[in-house]
Amino acid sequence: MNEHILLTGSTGFIGTHIKIALKLRCNIDVTCVDRCFSTKLSPDLRYTLIHAAGSHKPLDGNSLKAGNEILSGNLVRYLTENRVNLKKIVVVSTDHVHSDSDYGRSKKSVEAIFREFSAERDVELAILRFPRIFGPGSKPYTNSFIATIMHLARSEGAYFNFKLDDDRDIDFLYVSDAVNYIIDEVFNSWDGGTKEIKGTLLKPSNIIDKVKNWTSEIQQSHFFSHGSRIEKQLYAHLIYALSKGFFKFNNSVTPDTRGSYTTVVSNSKVRQIGIVRINPYQERGNHFHHSKLEIFSVTEGVVIFEWRDLIDDASGSISIDSRDGLSVIFPPFVNHTLRCGDGFPSTVLISVNESFSHAKDDTLRVTAQKRDIK
Repeated sequence: MNEHILLTGSTGFIGTHIKIALKLRCNIDVTCVDRCFSTKLSPDLRYTLIHAAGSHKPLDGNSLKAGNEILSGNLVRYLTENRVNLKKIVVVSTDHVHSDSDYGRSKKSVEAIFREFSAERDVELAILRFPRIFGPGSKPYTNSFIATIMHLARSEGAYFNFKLDDDRDIDFLYVSDAVNYIIDEVFNSWDGGTKEIKGTLLKPSNIIDKVKNWTSEIQQSHFFSHGSRIEKQLYAHLIYALSKGFFKFNNSVTPDTRGSYTTVVSNSKVRQIGIVRINPYQERGNHFHHSKLEIFSVTEGVVIFEWRDLIDDASGSISIDSRDGLSVIFPPFVNHTLRCGDGFPSTVLISVNESFSHAKDDTLRVTAQKRDIK
């Protein structure tokens, strides 16, 4: 697409998502305008401006007016002085303009500034008034009740406390849906004007209950489907929030004569992911677990899996080629052994629902099964 996009607020919550979407989905390089207006623009290009910059709270002791109205006024002056040729202006606004609050009044003034500017320049203007937007990247205790709840779930666990002053229905919109509206306005011409965007009405208490339940389920490595789209979006945000600070990426390779084991990701809240290398004519495993559930996916070569259920003594084996696209799941109390199936090395990707801990090693050799089961 032969489009030239100017974006303000590119390091903010919504602006970051807009920049990612334009680059990865639309293959468009975005010109970002910072608060110092130091970006050099070409008078020979015709730009579409997406104004996503703004403040939800006073900046550095300054008023909301400085973060919204004065910023927008400076932006208009910058565009005029640089003789920027504009094709269209898309302003990211809020339904708070209908409220009698400092934030709502400041955003309403921003809209007025751009209405006047677009009329003077005869440039198409679209104003999108969004409800409360949530999703990865939103900041707790700043601009999102939902982000605050996710932060509490991450830092305090499934039994966090949060006092609600009001439990009336609130309109929420996931950030990717907001970005879709914005991109539609950029590429689909219409008569301009103001659009009131609607999300989904949710009670804050219901959100808190769901997040607490989901956090408990996730920490036990239980996963499930969701009853609605908004639930799926809330769940995705929670997964993102819980992963922050818990993932440890490394290349800790443990070699031996049988091959090697490499820990790729260790997450104390969700799972561990590793790579098992099996040399020709060698075997690994021959153990079981009290509580771990392991998923094996063959990514190279052929692996023979042998298993025996220690409770009912059922047993079996299966040979899997990396080209089969199959995975094997071994639950607790099922002894399992992995053998290289031909004369070439084999590689297996393993996912475990508990991270390995030297202090509480759950791996038990089959020779000790009677003592350990007791």
